[in-house]
Amino acid sequence: MRKNRYLLCSVIAAAALLTSACGQTAVEQPSGQTAVVSSEAESMQAGQTTVVEKTDAEKKAEKLIGEWEAAASRGISTSLETQETFEEYYFHDYESGDVSLLQLTVYEENGVLMADYFDGSYYASSYYGMKGSVLQKQMYDGCKNAEWMCEFTSAAAQRDGRTCNVTLVDENVIEVHDFQRYEEYGYQYDTITTYLRVGSAENDNRESYRFTRTVEVSTAAELAQALQDSEGSVKILLNEGIYDISNLYCPFEDLFNTCIAGKEGARVEICIDDPYANVIGLVGCQNVWLENLILGHAVEPGQCSGNVIQCDNCYGIHINNCKLYGSGAYGIATTNTYDLSVTDSEIYECTHGLIDAYDSGTMSFDRCIFRDTEGYGLISLIGCNWVYFNDSVFRNCTSVSGWEFLSWPNSSYVEFDGCTFENNTYDSFSESEPYKTNCVFK
Repeated sequence: MRKNRYLLCSVIAAAALLTSACGQTAVEQPSGQTAVVSSEAESMQAGQTTVVEKTDAEKKAEKLIGEWEAAASRGISTSLETQETFEEYYFHDYESGDVSLLQLTVYEENGVLMADYFDGSYYASSYYGMKGSVLQKQMYDGCKNAEWMCEFTSAAAQRDGRTCNVTLVDENVIEVHDFQRYEEYGYQYDTITTYLRVGSAENDNRESYRFTRTVEVSTAAELAQALQDSEGSVKILLNEGIYDISNLYCPFEDLFNTCIAGKEGARVEICIDDPYANVIGLVGCQNVWLENLILGHAVEPGQCSGNVIQCDNCYGIHINNCKLYGSGAYGIATTNTYDLSVTDSEIYECTHGLIDAYDSGTMSFDRCIFRDTEGYGLISLIGCNWVYFNDSVFRNCTSVSGWEFLSWPNSSYVEFDGCTFENNTYDSFSESEPYKTNCVFK
């Protein structure tokens, strides 16, 4: 999946219209024919200068001038034989280092729109000095701006077979459409990327472009249906209430760029009554957010062998402002999962322990509270790397006799920074000491 992401980043880009030599600009007429208009420099004859009147589309295209950063992309793969399509969505999260920077700078030079395209990914190409031509046509079916588009090209981009079609869809929002046809593999790949003007309010609020749609639900059945219909990039927003999903099919497998969030300020609880099942079992998921939720098993304490959140073969799981309670064997359990972040959350009253991770890595727990749990190894990390606990509190937690508070065999680099340990009971904190910085034990 990550290879697809870097492929997607490298194909969003620059180029595809021939402009004539000697500074001429091609303008497509409503009839579909293209008229060539000489530039002002070429129109000077016998000491006279002919002023070329710009079309309405060309005047509007001048609003493209400025610096732009990519925010989100939609990739559409179409079978040339069956015309079936498959769509993927990507958010360009520069702060987390998730996707390399994509920039487009549009400027005017000698009365001609020009563009520089920069792709910050390792293998991608950048193109500079691309000449633009304004066409009075819709960039793609369904494009918000049906009046005009601008095509940019350069010799280097033409050699690479790249296209860069651009249009303005809002004052500080543009779209770039790129397509490549792979006859030998039998499909065409279209990419539509939303760029935001650097320094604009829209770019400051780029998180609002992470999801293409939001679905609001109020019942467990509606939540289950929203998950079944969640193909693409969606935010599922839960209204206040208890969502008992015990007897419902809730597919938490293969989710991509999906957020399941309780409405701000509302008390939202998701639970099940099966003590052997996981409340939320994420399998093969990438870029999933769980926010503002209370999660647990609706069974008697100590009766549970299922985990609250289980992550198997996942990447980019983000848990924010959630409460994970027992019964739950463990609050969070993972297998072969990477880039897990848990912030401002609580794990408490679990049956076996707090965290149970196998063959996982790059996990962070920031400003979390771990409390009131009696079990075996409270934190078990087997074959894990780069695990961080920052500014978190561990309170009233007990490891049963003979078990360590932290167990991390075959793992490397576990760190506790700025953490507080209060009223915990254990025979040994850990067989081998992890990194501890600015921690307090009470």
